[in-house]
Amino acid sequence: MLLKYQEKLPFTEAKNIHSRIETFISDTRAKKRYFQKRKLDTEEILSYLLKRDLTFKGQKTNYATHNMHAFAAKFPPQLPKLFINELTTTGEVVLDPMSGSGTTLVEAVLSNRYGIGTDIDPLAVMIAKVKLSSLNISETVKVANSVLQQAKKRFSHITDAQLCEFYSPETTFCFNKRNRTCEII
Repeated sequence: MLLKYQEKLPFTEAKNIHSRIETFISDTRAKKRYFQKRKLDTEEILSYLLKRDLTFKGQKTNYATHNMHAFAAKFPPQLPKLFINELTTTGEVVLDPMSGSGTTLVEAVLSNRYGIGTDIDPLAVMIAKVKLSSLNISETVKVANSVLQQAKKRFSHITDAQLCEFYSPETTFCFNKRNRTCEII
């Protein structure tokens, strides 16, 4: 599926991705030379990082777009965040060859790095693209309120008891006949 996905890319975009990967390789070599000058090698740095507590118990994992969609084998965002912040600097490229739903890519962007990811699963690619898409907040609120108003009209004849059979109390609150001012703000 990856090759099929790459074939659909416009030539300039594919060339840009290739250029970013070459830059990543070049930057990685430069970083390795930097660590060698400081008498640190990648193995020592990784050894140090892997000795840390990587459970992230009690830490919030649903920030940014991380909780947008369930995905199998998704790791806590703090894990790639730790490695990105310790092994790269602002403006560098982070390559995730099996990016899944894009957790590492989101953390790369949040850490002011360039994220490049690939995956053979088309669902994973779609989720990652959505998680990394920027939104116009005012337009999003306008569309969400429009959808909410349409839903209120469509379900106005349904009783509260019927709504409670299918929806959570938080959801039924917005459809409640006594609450016609419910809006997304």
